[in-house]
Amino acid sequence: MEPGKRAVREMSAKGPHARIVYNDVRGEVILRPATAVETASDIKLEAKRYAPGDTVTVRPVVYCPITRRHRVLPEYDGTVVNWASGHYNVRSLDADEHGHGVRPCRVHELRPAEERMTGTAPWFESHQDVNEALATLRTAGIPLASLSTKRGGTCTDGAFVIPEPGEGNPGVRVSHLLNGWGEETIAARRNATLRAQERTTRNEALDRYAEAFRTVGWKVMHAQAATTSTRCVRHLVIWPPAST
Repeated sequence: MEPGKRAVREMSAKGPHARIVYNDVRGEVILRPATAVETASDIKLEAKRYAPGDTVTVRPVVYCPITRRHRVLPEYDGTVVNWASGHYNVRSLDADEHGHGVRPCRVHELRPAEERMTGTAPWFESHQDVNEALATLRTAGIPLASLSTKRGGTCTDGAFVIPEPGEGNPGVRVSHLLNGWGEETIAARRNATLRAQERTTRNEALDRYAEAFRTVGWKVMHAQAATTSTRCVRHLVIWPPAST
């Protein structure tokens, strides 16, 4: 505390927990005992916790001098630019309309970006045909779908590859995910216009994927819905070129 009590507006404690409301920009502060994991962790200097280029999740916290409260804004992902004058400059992955998106962030507003699944699920990363299919897509310049592992996280549209279920040599399934969905979203099922837009987007994307695979010798089959009057490709089933 500052000398005297003028800096403190309100203070209370119960057991090992305490609450302090300051009159200045510190606002409300909650104190609690450190957990065993936190106590055993190696605490790095603030300037050494992130390096330029690191991907982080930003939880913006702003102080309102009128209400004397902190307000938490929606989270977003960003890339660390540098450390400067007690804060990190972080560039948002989704820049605004002017192409800018750098914000000074205090250390407590940042955490390492959550794990994501890109192109396939972690438990399929050792599958040979899946790896070869992903390499083909990358070589063709086709973006891979990226899914957040946390509920409510952001998703990036693109190709997603998994082994086709079945015995023998069932092949590999290639889907085009839209906002994390490999089929019609709930909103599309309720809106005919949106449903048509999603089908067109998915059909065109899967046709591009099919052409990329056929070019390098993969066998490709379109899995289409049989209960619709318009063309609706669900996914692709592909097999790698036969070895000599």
